[in-house]
Amino acid sequence: MSGIEKWPGYQIHSHNYRVPEPFRGQIVVLIGYETSARDISREIARVAKEVHMAARAPDVEVSKLKSHDNLWQHKMIERVYEDGNVRFQDGSSVFADTILYCTGYKYHYPFLETNGIVTVDDNRVGPLYKHIFPPRLAPWLSFVGIPKKDTRFQSVELQSKWVARVLSGKVLLPTKEEMMASVNEYYQLMEKTGIPKRFTHVLYPNEIEYKHWLAAQNGLPPLEEWRDRMFTESFKLVNSQDGCKDQWDDDYWTAVIESKMWYLGLKFEYSSLDFRGIEKWPRYQIHSHNYRVPEPFSGQIVVLIGYGPSAFDISRDIARVAKEVHIAARAPDVRVSKLDNHDNLWQHKMIERVYEDGNVSFQEGSSVFADTILYCTGYDPKCLIFHIVCMETVPADIIYIVASFSSVCYLG
Repeated sequence: MSGIEKWPGYQIHSHNYRVPEPFRGQIVVLIGYETSARDISREIARVAKEVHMAARAPDVEVSKLKSHDNLWQHKMIERVYEDGNVRFQDGSSVFADTILYCTGYKYHYPFLETNGIVTVDDNRVGPLYKHIFPPRLAPWLSFVGIPKKDTRFQSVELQSKWVARVLSGKVLLPTKEEMMASVNEYYQLMEKTGIPKRFTHVLYPNEIEYKHWLAAQNGLPPLEEWRDRMFTESFKLVNSQDGCKDQWDDDYWTAVIESKMWYLGLKFEYSSLDFRGIEKWPRYQIHSHNYRVPEPFSGQIVVLIGYGPSAFDISRDIARVAKEVHIAARAPDVRVSKLDNHDNLWQHKMIERVYEDGNVSFQEGSSVFADTILYCTGYDPKCLIFHIVCMETVPADIIYIVASFSSVCYLG
């Protein structure tokens, strides 16, 4: 960028980033808009005076990000100056202490000599058939693990299996001409849709289609539907980082649960309590499974239901920022009291009922007007094994295992 050779501040690449402490109290300009930029910017924002993200993504709007008082996003940097000033393309500027480059990596193969048959141009390695085989050197040369924005371990496994099957003669590649035609068709589609060359190996949003294609080449059945759903839903976290932790998303957590419990034959449910008036209680409710950080509860009065480890940990975490935290538990030895070493943390008997005006009444007779009820109530796994069943009679929404062995055990 213009002026960078004389800019006096500190510069660092995300590859060398470890912890946020060195940036405490600083004004940091962070260049990038992908995963590392999003993660590092939020982490540094906890200690830095200001964090400014500069990105060349066309849909970037100049704004302060939600849930952060010191985090802004901008258009790309236009130039920097000897006095430390950093000016963005949107016209704004800041005097920065550090520029942190979250600009990714370049494909580089200095050890590979192909006489120009395979080249790297603007981060496009090519030409490669299906991101793996160079048509003129296939099958003897192949690249595994080049695609980005995919479920890496899964795609690398499928790619490796396909290469092995090709080398063993179990699968035949198309002709050199057919592979080259496929590559050119892909390049032309990118150009037609305005996708820059540097994004050649970015699979999203076609990652699922690519995996299924590889599975078919390996003679494998299509991947399970829950895997596709898990991948799709996970991008909600990426695309709405500043709000995804503050609300419950049934589709997302259904996908998470199915992905974790599929092998175990479990129907997995959140344990909840049903007390009077909850269907009309107007405020925010959240399960501890969806809790991440205490900041969304800053200044609130929070009622937390539970008496186990998650309730203990989360209540202390939230108490650092909340106005009041009230723990409601059905344990028989609970004493109604304010907890030692905390000015804003109380424990109570279980909730008696809640009201439409936001009031929460406890069994011992006290009450509070709460902003949030947070359920630290655990989980109810329901295991559907031990029965030999006819597949045609099992409801479609139940995950099950047919017990066909003489013994069974549980782990975890």
